Amino acid sequence: MSFDSNKMKYCIFIALAFLFISSHAVAASGPWYAVYERALQAQAEGKWQESINLLKEAATLRPDSKSKARTYGLRFINYLPYYYMGIAYINLDKKQDALRSFQQEAEKSEIQNAPDELEAMQKFMANLTGDRPITLADKQPPATAQPAIPAAGMPWYVSYEAGLAYLESGDWFKAEEFLKSALVDNSIPRQYMRTYGMWYISYLPYYYLGTVYYEQGLWGLAIDFFEASERFGVIKEFPKQYELLQQHEKKARAKSVGSRRISANVKEAVSKKLVEGIQLFHAQEYAAAAQSLGQVMQFDPHNSVAKTYMAKIPSTIASVSSGSEEFREQQNDYMAGVQSLLQGEYDSAIALLQSVQKEHAKDPGFHAFLGSAYAMKYFSSNRKEKSGLRMAEKEFGAALSLDPSYVLDARVFPDSVLELFYATRKKAGQR
Repeated sequence: MSFDSNKMKYCIFIALAFLFISSHAVAASGPWYAVYERALQAQAEGKWQESINLLKEAATLRPDSKSKARTYGLRFINYLPYYYMGIAYINLDKKQDALRSFQQEAEKSEIQNAPDELEAMQKFMANLTGDRPITLADKQPPATAQPAIPAAGMPWYVSYEAGLAYLESGDWFKAEEFLKSALVDNSIPRQYMRTYGMWYISYLPYYYLGTVYYEQGLWGLAIDFFEASERFGVIKEFPKQYELLQQHEKKARAKSVGSRRISANVKEAVSKKLVEGIQLFHAQEYAAAAQSLGQVMQFDPHNSVAKTYMAKIPSTIASVSSGSEEFREQQNDYMAGVQSLLQGEYDSAIALLQSVQKEHAKDPGFHAFLGSAYAMKYFSSNRKEKSGLRMAEKEFGAALSLDPSYVLDARVFPDSVLELFYATRKKAGQR
């Protein structure tokens, strides 16, 4: 069989990763799906007899075919051993054995739920019964469409699997990063989502992101993503996960009522460290600023203010070294605008951020801060000018167009701003 070498490398990598992290008890020859996967790999390498031997072994471990058979966790595969035995026999020119294998697969009926394989088998059987000669092209099953690989080089399902692994290990920050990356590339949950070849997974990104935020005590975000998961409806196909979602959502709603009061001491300590880090940054004591901001992120890894300042430190140091006065002024105005926003000086924040808007047009965080300044000015003013609200929505929309998975921090911004941001995201269809 002919396969694109890069895609084959992905297939081999993911298959080996799946087999490595499986929690099943593995016999000497492996569980049925491991043997089956080795059989398909042998076919890909043209090792037809070896493939037949492995397929027979898999059929001994699991005699009945099954479309989208569960392997482990929420991972599935089309298990059609007799169909693939038939393909191997054709390549060994054992036509009667091939026909018997295809007939055996047909009797199992499960191939009816795998349209690509069913179409190929019907074609093979027609050839074997004499309708027309078998051509070399007929000896190859139809190529399975490979999932699109994003420009960054990592398919969405690799990001998703990595996110689940980090979630299981308790690394919430990494779990969020990879799950959000998967969500950007593939935003629609599915009960069965094809990854590569015949492998399927249950794709529930909103549910698992909600779980990530729930475990960190970010109740508003957890509720938001749990609600999104319920709206799509796929989660209801998984009773265990759906029950957990309902339990966690209920607890998150109960805790969100008093979350600000309960976390007041922690929030105060984080705020002091954040102010300290900002002051050190403006004093050009960048190493000390990085240390203070790093401590903020240990308590609150989603603090976008700390993350923004941390991200600006390397470029600011570089500008100082290169003597780029104009660039340094732009960075300082950006940071001063964020500082004014945190101090409640909304007009000053808007003016400073607007002065460098052109230079930061492609920074989603910049648009989020500017939108927050407009929003907080609107909500704190006695005179509610709709133009300010529209400007806030415009900037939030710009942030989300650059990064659809961008989130505001519940520990930094008031509920009114958070509600406006997520309403903008829903209206724009970014969920």
